[in-house]
Amino acid sequence: MPEIAQTWPQLVQQLSGTDLQPSELSQVRRGFDQARVLFAGAERPDGRPFLDHLVGTASGTLLAGAPTDTVVAALVHAAYDEGDFGDTRPGAHERHRHDLRAAIGREAEALVHRYHTLGWSPETARRCRTDLDALPPLDRQVLVVRVANEVDDGLSGALHISGKLDHRTHTDETHDDLMAIAASLTAPAFVAVARDALRRDGPPPPAVLVVGRGRSGVQLPASARWSVRRRAHGAARHVRKRGVGLAHRVHRRLTGPRRP
Repeated sequence: MPEIAQTWPQLVQQLSGTDLQPSELSQVRRGFDQARVLFAGAERPDGRPFLDHLVGTASGTLLAGAPTDTVVAALVHAAYDEGDFGDTRPGAHERHRHDLRAAIGREAEALVHRYHTLGWSPETARRCRTDLDALPPLDRQVLVVRVANEVDDGLSGALHISGKLDHRTHTDETHDDLMAIAASLTAPAFVAVARDALRRDGPPPPAVLVVGRGRSGVQLPASARWSVRRRAHGAARHVRKRGVGLAHRVHRRLTGPRRP
């Protein structure tokens, strides 16, 4: 059975076995470079680096027979949900969209944005399965990314470790909907991998090995945490100093002699 890549070298090996043109490979590389920046330090609920999950999702779309734009979108599919753009603007802010569009291309960015707006729930899964033939091409490709995302989440029994097995999106019914979508939109080789990854009947690991919190997070090294605290304290001192100065000016104006 084919395997889903989990690292960049593994994905490169998988890409080397395709007939993608140099321009398409360059686009994939730009997607990976964006993923490295947007998800630096991020971790999946099962303890893997977030980057491994993004590579795995892209590998799944490649195995599914998806076009290049879909593979590239898969590398940054969670950008507007959990990516760190280095500012306080909301994920799908137009500035972020502009920057990502410039990096990976208009079509790939449109897929990432639609992945964000489509969301995922048991109701969405059932509706997409029911209306699959009537969905526009954009949504159908987004569903390929979604299925690849869910499959990567389930590899090696990771759903038992991540704490996501109890989520509403991982019921037997929703997995059935995912498999029906996969059977309609993806290659048979991927369907076989999906069927194995989405099984819920495997033995759970020892409880002490379950590291998941059910959601992703960021794990910074100690040096980075110290730097953040130092800068935060400096900013707080600056705000306090400015606040004291403003208070003194207001006080002088209110209590000083009035002009005739």
